[in-house]
Amino acid sequence: MRVQDKIVVVTGGAKGIGEALCHSFHRDGARHVIVADIDEAGAKATAAAVKGEAYRCDVTKEADIVALVTDVNSASGRSICSARTPASRPGSIRAPRMRPATATSCGISAGRCM
Repeated sequence: MRVQDKIVVVTGGAKGIGEALCHSFHRDGARHVIVADIDEAGAKATAAAVKGEAYRCDVTKEADIVALVTDVNSASGRSICSARTPASRPGSIRAPRMRPATATSCGISAGRCM
């Protein structure tokens, strides 16, 4: 996956697979890595390590997801990639989609990579 110069949002980014994805995206040249997790302290630690930004986000709460997506969409203006770890089940909550600025945006699920 090409993330060079893109904004990447990783849910579950405080530890485990999500944290590893954050580090990988940072190494691969992402313009900005957004670490979203219910564990705010862990999200802040990962974000600091990858020079990114932390958001407290409980993926089981629609309001949290809507707030994250709305904030990222309004602040970005560039290509956005989203990555979700297995804990964030697709289709469980209806939320606005990340608004990609170009056709080069991407979405991955770490659960499908294994």
